[in-house]
Amino acid sequence: MADFQRLGCVALALLAAGLPDHVDGQGLQVVFDNDLIAPRGTGAPPDHDYTGGLRLAWVGGGGTRLSLVQETYTPRRDGEEPVPGERPYAGWLYAEWTAKAVGGERRGLRQAGVAVGLIGPPALGEAVQGLVHALTGSEPQAGWANQLRIGPTIQVRYRDGLRVALGPSEAWSLEPFGQFLLGNVRAGVGVGLPVLYRMDPELRASTGGFGAGLVVCGAWTAWDALLDRPPRGGSAVERIRRTGSVNAGFGYRSGSWAVAYSFTMRTREYTTQEEPHRFGTISLTLGW
Repeated sequence: MADFQRLGCVALALLAAGLPDHVDGQGLQVVFDNDLIAPRGTGAPPDHDYTGGLRLAWVGGGGTRLSLVQETYTPRRDGEEPVPGERPYAGWLYAEWTAKAVGGERRGLRQAGVAVGLIGPPALGEAVQGLVHALTGSEPQAGWANQLRIGPTIQVRYRDGLRVALGPSEAWSLEPFGQFLLGNVRAGVGVGLPVLYRMDPELRASTGGFGAGLVVCGAWTAWDALLDRPPRGGSAVERIRRTGSVNAGFGYRSGSWAVAYSFTMRTREYTTQEEPHRFGTISLTLGW
């Protein structure tokens, strides 16, 4: 998701696989988020809060990335009228351009991005969730008539960090970072502390191997329209400004392709949220 945990933590955990940030070549990347693919206990799979997202990206050879992203958010309890204490339904569709440093000590660490899109029925939140429910045999949800209608959105973000090798081989590294996000959807600051392992620290397309990452992140969010804006006919939830997350990812790269999985657990984002939220991420990259 276009926030601190999604852009900083999940991305770095997936980076351990290699190609997602490979700045010497080009590639296509598909990233799929869903709470259905997160480890969980017994019972029905979760289908609430950040229920899922899909990112289609072109990774350029000069440190640039162009992405088309769709995200879906739903409350825990469905109803034809908004349920007090539940977050609103929302779909968010946006295009994002990201530029990254390609040389020196800041290679891949310093990056800036701009995302423009919209929140409302044209963002396809109801259609995407309806398709997933149809494929899985789940009941359609009745609350989409009250989804958020914010309209056009714009977000600007910047991130910078350090890379400290943990040992002479540089396969293990510590890469703390800080970032800020500003826009009419979210605004705030965040920090992260990743520990990454890459069998090939230089991320060369001619080599491959396994990678893994563990990332702890924290954020202070001044504004989050997806929680601060009330649904039609309802009231906004009481948001928690300070949040954190833990992300663990692993992947494999062979030549010009890479596949990776990441698990995210995020602390509660609003006071009536019953428990921390969990979701999984699958990433597939084809490079050349």
